[in-house]
Amino acid sequence: MRGKITDPQTKELAKQLLASGKSVSDVSAELKIPRGTVGTWYRLLQSDPEFIQLRRIKKESFAEKAAKICEKGTDILLRRLDRAMEEEAAMDEIIDTIMAEDVPYPQRKALVAKVQNMFAADFKAVGTIVGTMYDKMRLATGQSTEIVEGVVRFEDI
Repeated sequence: MRGKITDPQTKELAKQLLASGKSVSDVSAELKIPRGTVGTWYRLLQSDPEFIQLRRIKKESFAEKAAKICEKGTDILLRRLDRAMEEEAAMDEIIDTIMAEDVPYPQRKALVAKVQNMFAADFKAVGTIVGTMYDKMRLATGQSTEIVEGVVRFEDI
């Protein structure tokens, strides 16, 4: 015998973690089991119909959650864009006031930049989240995350 025998509960937990997409190294570290042991289990599980089904279910569940995040993120972006459009005139007025007042140039420049970037940062953050979750959702469902057929030119968009 090469080492101690792992109890069935721990082995089942490892199976669940591997099915959920955790790496062999992560499962090994989390359960304090040698990486080689977890790697052997993982290789054996690759042909286990129950494991394959469990992994498919976990991927589908993740893809559904990612789709919901994309939808909610897109809704947030749309609301923020609408609000930004409504507040654009007010923002311009504030910027004009800053420029008209007797404010030292460096301070005026900093205030204008701050006002202009107030919404941009939020759009970037939410856009990044939506894009990332979209890619993860596509990968989880076995779809490409990039255009693989033909070439898309800027003029075509």
